Amino acid sequence: MSATRSSTAAAAAFLTFFLKAHLCTAAPVNGSKWSYIELEGYNVSINEQFILTNNGHSVHYNSDKYPDLKAAMDKSDGLAVLAILIETGPFNPSYEKIFSHFQNVKYKDQETFIPGFNVQELLPDRLDEYYRYEGSLTTPPCYPSVLWTVFRKPVQISEEQLLALETALYCTQPNDPVPLEMVNNFRRVQEFDERLVSVSFRQGRQVAFGQMHPATTIT
Repeated sequence: MSATRSSTAAAAAFLTFFLKAHLCTAAPVNGSKWSYIELEGYNVSINEQFILTNNGHSVHYNSDKYPDLKAAMDKSDGLAVLAILIETGPFNPSYEKIFSHFQNVKYKDQETFIPGFNVQELLPDRLDEYYRYEGSLTTPPCYPSVLWTVFRKPVQISEEQLLALETALYCTQPNDPVPLEMVNNFRRVQEFDERLVSVSFRQGRQVAFGQMHPATTIT
């Protein structure tokens, strides 16, 4: 997935993390299953390392029920994704901890290690304001097993950082005679299918819980 300059865009998920995000059950809202976010395991010592891959995703699995990501992948309560919106603005030193390693993962199946850091630096300030719905993986096998949490407030990166995100990665092997840039690889818009999209924040005098307009694009 690639971001665009003309509008706020969903951040590409390119870090392979083995972390745990608790989605702790709280009081139901409008009869729907609801939870709050409790982050655990995100502050990683600089003495430890992350694996950065060319084709990875930052996907969390339900470690209370399943032994690993593979076992959880096709289960209705198996996966969770925290989605961040990105827009252009000032230089972001936290994201540069990832972007500066792009040259080591330019091509398909390449991977490199990067020093640990507090991953919560990548998230927006207001973690209590988000949209949530039951969706699916955006890449094959596209299982409908993901609890999506999309933070309302975007984070900012510079024009130069956005350009690096747009142009640094390829879908092909290093020796491929026709290199293919990793752009325009988003999944087609899926049917709304009357899914409930809930929000966690108040807007004006209205409590913004409930079903959003059917034209809403979800995955």
